Amino acid sequence: MQIKKKQVNGCLNCNSKVFIFEKDILGKKYPTKCRRCGTKNRRIVNYCPYCNSKKYFPWGNKVRDFYSAECSKCHLVYIKNPLSTEAQNLYYKNYATNVHQKRNIKVKQRSIMYKQELNYLKSVVENFNNIKNVLDVGCGGGFFLDLFKKYNKKTYGVEVSEDSYLIAKKKHKMYYGNFDDNLNLKKKFDLIIMRGVVEHVENPKKYIFNAQKILKKEGYIFISATPDLNCVSAKIFKERWTQHRPESHILHLSENHIDSLFLNKKFTKVGSHSFYLKTPYENFEKDINEIVLEIKRQRKGIKSKSISPAFFGNMITLIYKKR
Repeated sequence: MQIKKKQVNGCLNCNSKVFIFEKDILGKKYPTKCRRCGTKNRRIVNYCPYCNSKKYFPWGNKVRDFYSAECSKCHLVYIKNPLSTEAQNLYYKNYATNVHQKRNIKVKQRSIMYKQELNYLKSVVENFNNIKNVLDVGCGGGFFLDLFKKYNKKTYGVEVSEDSYLIAKKKHKMYYGNFDDNLNLKKKFDLIIMRGVVEHVENPKKYIFNAQKILKKEGYIFISATPDLNCVSAKIFKERWTQHRPESHILHLSENHIDSLFLNKKFTKVGSHSFYLKTPYENFEKDINEIVLEIKRQRKGIKSKSISPAFFGNMITLIYKKR
């Protein structure tokens, strides 16, 4: 069984597109198992990954037989039948080679964003020189960490993708696996980064709470390149929102969802930003025209396959300080 593309369309074992449907806790059916070979490609999520409610309603249309749901209580959006644990492990095993570093133009764009995000971080923290130890959770090949190393920071990473881990290990102190208690992180850090991470994980609360525990006093948690469910593009395009990638983005949060995890007296929100203008993804005139055109299509009842453009609010960058 291999996954060589960022999109999964059919059985991972035999490529059949005919699935057996299984019921969730409310009795609704979702495709999970291949009818031809019996491979369990998908699992069913019975409870909201954020608030644990079992009540939900459909969000958008299915994408490659992945169905999305919006929690009736907290309004988080999540994939009802995401890849099974085995399939996810295979998907991320060679994630750098098959997805993250596959297209040169994306690599170049991301490299520019690393610099912009670091500059924003430096403009917000009180004294960047006081940051000594940096942990990047879900660091990929450690390319964002590379910038911190140039400032003589001690750099550490956590990564679940095997090939990404091996790339990053050549440059940084690395931990392999999920960001949980099994990593046995006894060290504390001045800065913890989660760049494009929380939308990938089954339990985003646990990831953030784990980060809060190992953050030093006066330290910062930097959450960036994270899709914002409350953005204009998500509301208009739904499943055709460019950040709706059900194989990897298994849930969508809003800024409010993340803020609510920092409401205790120990943390203060010191930064909130959405990168769009002057980024390598911006094409303002074309982007705004596409959004206006989509609104007109929907008002006329015209079906469209257009994918949302990059736009204001699509991605969020948040910074929290521990007092």
